[in-house]
Amino acid sequence: MKFKLDDTFKHYWPPLPEEKRIILEKSILEEGLRDNLIVWKEKNILLDGHQRLGILTKHGIGYEDRITYLSFPDEVHAKHWVHVTQAARRGDAPQFLSICHVLEFEPIYAEEAKQRRVEIGKQTGRGHKRSCSNGTEPLEEGSTRAFMARDSAASEHSVQRVLYVKAHDAARFDALKELAERGEDYDNDGGPGRGKGNKEISIHLEWSKVKAMVDAKAAGVKLDPATLEKFTSSNTVRDFAETVSKFKPSASVQKTAAEAIISNDDAANKNYVEDAIVRRMPKKKATTEADKPALLQLENSMEKIADGLYSTIGEMKHLQEMRHQPGFGDGLYFRALANATNLRAAFAEWVVMAELINKKGNNHENKKDETRGLLRA
Repeated sequence: MKFKLDDTFKHYWPPLPEEKRIILEKSILEEGLRDNLIVWKEKNILLDGHQRLGILTKHGIGYEDRITYLSFPDEVHAKHWVHVTQAARRGDAPQFLSICHVLEFEPIYAEEAKQRRVEIGKQTGRGHKRSCSNGTEPLEEGSTRAFMARDSAASEHSVQRVLYVKAHDAARFDALKELAERGEDYDNDGGPGRGKGNKEISIHLEWSKVKAMVDAKAAGVKLDPATLEKFTSSNTVRDFAETVSKFKPSASVQKTAAEAIISNDDAANKNYVEDAIVRRMPKKKATTEADKPALLQLENSMEKIADGLYSTIGEMKHLQEMRHQPGFGDGLYFRALANATNLRAAFAEWVVMAELINKKGNNHENKKDETRGLLRA
């Protein structure tokens, strides 16, 4: 072997799936080697062709005359060439891993972006920014991110979200990158990066979780990260975080609510999420120390109203007994009507106060029932 193997380049992408490796092997055996092996001239390191090399070696096929040497100033430029070449060849490269790769090439893209901005400035007299949504920064034509998006076959928004995850949760970013490099199945098995029904890392979901934690911390809200991790929908993450920020439930309430939401994910719209949290929160006590002075005043007022009701009840009973007696004139009738009106208003006020100070079952209950009977009469 006239060149060296380096794990940095050998494992740059996850290995080919077995079915694709079989197709490649069959092609080499039947048609020969289509593409030369590429070696970094200055370092004598194989950059491209590790899978083909393995097949050639397995079958004892010579390749000494099928090596092409390319020059690169440094490892960053060599990796950039490998990335662009293999991403175009594979076509289905994992997007998160592809974006992780292009982050390494920022110096290259920065120079390219600088040249592009100069060209735009000459054409328009100024740079040009395009608006965007979802809490990300404005997109600038000719920006470094634009070239990152181009070479990762992703949108600029996806690149921005991966950068956001890296900036605000480096440990999570590293864990996701390691998963992507291993080429594992990320399909909904309860860990970082696994979106429901998605064989790849869900960039939007990961960004949503990190952003929810960042926003909660800024607002002084205790959002339980272990609970948030269970969700596989970015919309549910957003709705859950907003509801927690609004009602501030405990970690245990968040956990039990999340379990209910996940078990009924088809119904997990914003109203369902809010209800799942609110109905598990303990009810607020009727009174607190701060409420006592006002409640005492209400109770005193209620006592006076109850005494007034008692005397009015007696008077109404007397008027009802005399209603059909001779001599019950218009004066007495209107007096009874006025008393009844006053009785209704007083009773309504009494009921409100009784409910405010939670007096159900107390010694005024009998008077309340007796008053209801009179009002129905």
